[in-house]
Amino acid sequence: MARKRAAALHALVAATGSPAERERLQYLSKHVALLVPYTDAWVAASRLHQLIQQELKRQGRAEEARAKIKAEGLPLWTTLAAKVREVILDFQQIVSTRNDLGTLASMHNKLVRLALVRLPASMKEILGELPIEVQRTQEESVKPDSNDPSRLFFPPVRRLFSMVKVFGCRQSCQARNS
Repeated sequence: MARKRAAALHALVAATGSPAERERLQYLSKHVALLVPYTDAWVAASRLHQLIQQELKRQGRAEEARAKIKAEGLPLWTTLAAKVREVILDFQQIVSTRNDLGTLASMHNKLVRLALVRLPASMKEILGELPIEVQRTQEESVKPDSNDPSRLFFPPVRRLFSMVKVFGCRQSCQARNS
């Protein structure tokens, strides 16, 4: 249904004559079109969460739980990571010309953190260690858009601070701590 409405709005945008009207309708049509991959991402995240919760409840059958997460959970998460990337990059493009950066930060903090950080951490709890493919997919998912390198894709804030080295802090931090 959202796909049909997005297509109808896109056709309406193409038919507009005024640049101002086109820009406003395009803003609306992109938000409606965004609902499709956004909903797909949340549905996949919900399915994965349910699978993880189901497997965590299996006491004494850890090998079965690991096998099920590897067979069903990892492919589902890989699909989810691709959808999350698509959603965030599309949403960045929509709001980059507006004053909606707070909305972007909110969506990023919820969707990206839950899908690319928390769900893999939950899978790791069952698997013991995440496969290298998951780690690679996490890295690929947060790379800048190759079509628009000026837009950045930031990891969640805590991870960002752990990646940033504060220059000149070593001596002053040591003096403060002693």
